[in-house]
Amino acid sequence: PLPPAAACRTPRRAAQVPAEWAAAARHVGGSSLGPWLLSLQQRTEQLAAVARGHRPTSYSLGALGNPQAFLAAAVQEVVRRRAKDGWTLDSAAIVTKVMAFDRDDAQARKPLDEGIFIHGLILDGCRWDRQHGRLAEPQPRALSASLPIVHVSASVAAAGAAAGAPVGLSLIHI
Repeated sequence: PLPPAAACRTPRRAAQVPAEWAAAARHVGGSSLGPWLLSLQQRTEQLAAVARGHRPTSYSLGALGNPQAFLAAAVQEVVRRRAKDGWTLDSAAIVTKVMAFDRDDAQARKPLDEGIFIHGLILDGCRWDRQHGRLAEPQPRALSASLPIVHVSASVAAAGAAAGAPVGLSLIHI
């Protein structure tokens, strides 16, 4: 249970997230009140849409309590669709591709045949060079930069990969 509003009054006046609120919503990041509330609202909207049966075209991994399980489910979904081609979960690996567009572009709103789009990933100490499709030095005085939409799918593991090796979900760290 959350404490009475009076106990949270001082941090709110300082535009900070009260410690009790942060503890109750531990996966919502940040300490400034405005961005924290915006993040909480975005997470709530995404989860409510999924609960209503709406499948978003792009997911925010930060809105999920267990993003690795979500990525594993995305891989499983691709493997199920490709089972007739002989794919098995043991032979599947996660494949990611940084796209050349953002969440607001029309391309990001088109339903995918396979895989999912994810958004909201932040790069620290570098930026994504869209022209060359690779990481680059950050802009002057910029500590972080947004990564464009990322397409996540699965592929059969490359030849020489260890049989039965777990699906490599550590490629993306939140």
